[in-house]
Amino acid sequence: MLVMKNKRLVYGIFAVCILAIAGVSLFYYLNNGEFTIAWKSPFIKGGEDWQPAVDKTNDKINVGIEAGPIARECYNKSYLIETADYIIEGTIEKVEEKRDMKTGIYSYVYLTIEDYIKGKPLPANKLQINVTVRAPYNFTSYEGKKVRIYLRRWSEEDIRIFCGHYGVEEIKNHSEYIIIKKSLGPVKGEFVHYIPPGSIIYHSNDGITTVYTPEGKVILKAKDSEAAKLPVPGPTDYLPATHVYQVPSGSHISTEPFEFQTEDRGLISTKGAKMTYKNGKVVLTVIKEKSIKDAIIQLFNPRIWMEDFENLFDWICRWWRTICEAI
Repeated sequence: MLVMKNKRLVYGIFAVCILAIAGVSLFYYLNNGEFTIAWKSPFIKGGEDWQPAVDKTNDKINVGIEAGPIARECYNKSYLIETADYIIEGTIEKVEEKRDMKTGIYSYVYLTIEDYIKGKPLPANKLQINVTVRAPYNFTSYEGKKVRIYLRRWSEEDIRIFCGHYGVEEIKNHSEYIIIKKSLGPVKGEFVHYIPPGSIIYHSNDGITTVYTPEGKVILKAKDSEAAKLPVPGPTDYLPATHVYQVPSGSHISTEPFEFQTEDRGLISTKGAKMTYKNGKVVLTVIKEKSIKDAIIQLFNPRIWMEDFENLFDWICRWWRTICEAI
């Protein structure tokens, strides 16, 4: 009786193994044989939200939208700026709704590129955003409006808007302010509000800090009064986060004349911009608008006198060295 039970157990295990092998073989065949075509959607590959290849024909580039849940980090503008491979500004010219379940397309969105905040220019000045049914974001409200979009390049032929609706924002004359809780800088880190290398920080007398691209485009605006207070060495103890900077290790700072044209304030010119260099390239420029109060403080500030005296002493030394070498 015991032998009979053991035989049944062995036969049962053998039958399960045969069925498992047959199932695996069938799965492999369906995923690699001629029937694979019947299971593939133009926009779904390997269970991921695959997007069409970058189409460089007709002067446009096809991009998609990242599907799936929105990451918690997407609520942070600093994360968007840091993670994006491209930050593009342009106008939504047309939204063409399809809602075709057979092709997987929800709508086509056509955008004319006007400026790059981050990333090298793409080979065409128009984007065709292919909105799939797996990420059915509605662009209708943006039609005819200027927007800023955040894109990631997953591969040579896969560019997508990421972070859902946080990856698309309407540009409303830059009237919206964000709250800065970390120090500003072109350095990636947990305690840094990232801004692209080459950014220009401008502190105006009205208590507004504006970060510009080198071309004068506004990246962000923040009120100093709303920023977090961060501890700093020195007599002040604390400063608003908008006035605290993180720069790359090994960089050096110099004070130089500087001017640039902005889209919201016109020409900004100063004789005392703080320029931060890393490997010969400017990674950060800080400009503070001068007020009468600042001028009085600077006039009676002994530190300024010492710096001017040191500069004069260095100039005299260089001049005397040149005279001595000539003799």
